[in-house]
Amino acid sequence: MSISTPGPGPLRRQGPRPLLLHLFLAMLRSSASIAASPASKNGWPRSSAGFQAGTERLRKALGLAGGPAEQAFRRAVLAEALRQDRELIAGIAAYRRHLYQRTLRDPPVLWQEGDTRLLDYGTGRRNAPSVLFVPSLVNRAYVLDLSEESSMLRWLAASGLRPMLLDWGWPGEAERSFTLTDYIAGRLERAFAALPRRFVLVGYCMGGLLALAASLRRPERIRALALLATPWDFHAAGAGQAMMLARTLPLFEPLFTFSGSLPTDCLQMLFAGLDPFGIAAKYRSFARLDPASARARLFVALEDWL
Repeated sequence: MSISTPGPGPLRRQGPRPLLLHLFLAMLRSSASIAASPASKNGWPRSSAGFQAGTERLRKALGLAGGPAEQAFRRAVLAEALRQDRELIAGIAAYRRHLYQRTLRDPPVLWQEGDTRLLDYGTGRRNAPSVLFVPSLVNRAYVLDLSEESSMLRWLAASGLRPMLLDWGWPGEAERSFTLTDYIAGRLERAFAALPRRFVLVGYCMGGLLALAASLRRPERIRALALLATPWDFHAAGAGQAMMLARTLPLFEPLFTFSGSLPTDCLQMLFAGLDPFGIAAKYRSFARLDPASARARLFVALEDWL
């Protein structure tokens, strides 16, 4: 399938952020593949048996087995690297120019303190079972109300429940000095007080840890607790990566001192460190989608949220 970059058009978004990092990682991957291709013909002397077997399967798939094929093999690696790089650029360009825009309006605010709001998706259902969703402090809260086609909260409301979402908002001057105690024993528990009866508490991602702590402090308010994608052992998978990222934290201290918060691009760099080539892979896949398809629209909606 031929992939071409769309012609000039208005740029509607900046992502994926930080763009320079993702382009550099893609360049590094392609350069390493091209540089290693001559040695890969027969496998490096210290490479594993699995590496050599994979190389041989690749040579056979390219029709290069059984003869002097070093130059042909190198050309094949170069062509594949260039194809994947073109596909990545096409995917990024298609995303940045996609026409999708989130148009959902927020529901009524039941309670507010600072920039933190309790959004009531079940207005008019005061007797329905209440379900309070607590999202992460890192990302924006609306992932649970992503779009007209993908909204867990509006689906629950249509099913007869009274879902509510605690939107932490953007940290202002007061929040910059907050500890986890300020969020759990402060903002979160005061949001509890806005609900007249016991309720189901649902924590999403890091919000699950906050919800778990609050439920242990105020068990009399909680009918049930549900945790969605909540991490509990941060070293269970990729312990080495977790330790490596932890050791980089002192490098960010000057930024904390200067601005009082960690800039978005720095945070995205830490996430990219867990899967350096994952962003490029998903944008290459996006390049192959029909921009008008529901799957492409969902991709753009989720990337905008990120």
